[in-house]
Amino acid sequence: MTTFDAMLRESQTYYAFAPQRCVPAVLLERLGPDIERELRLLVTEFVRKIGAIPHG
Repeated sequence: MTTFDAMLRESQTYYAFAPQRCVPAVLLERLGPDIERELRLLVTEFVRKIGAIPHG
């Protein structure tokens, strides 16, 4: 089973209302810099694991 090093915090403030607005949480205007960094790190790791971008 593949695991990820990147972690996301649980935050109802950022994630609870995104689906209701039909907008991914990473595109919310009031996304804090820490949450944005966590989302971007997870996406980058995921994309690398599926081979879409080279490791480096």
